[in-house]
Amino acid sequence: MSLDTYANLKLEIIDWSHRGDMDLKIDTFIDLAESEMFANTVEPLQLRDEETLVAFATSITDRFVALPTGYQSMRKVRIQVVNGESTELRFRTPSQLEILSSVG
Repeated sequence: MSLDTYANLKLEIIDWSHRGDMDLKIDTFIDLAESEMFANTVEPLQLRDEETLVAFATSITDRFVALPTGYQSMRKVRIQVVNGESTELRFRTPSQLEILSSVG
């Protein structure tokens, strides 16, 4: 199975469908499939080629950082401190956060 070109993709879909009339509607079928994969609000298609690694410097007084151009969603955030150690920042809901308080 070779899907390296659009023409080969069309041939593979027609062959896989076992229908003789698919060649008339194959372009529409592919357009609809792409729309469903990329625009699906529940689980949109995410490609590794679309991932971006961004590094920037910030300080503890900064509350916000600028998102990269074309940002769609976050996969992970890693914080590296001055001495070179790093740790992954994990998402927590408010109910999962431990409340720290002191008296005085």
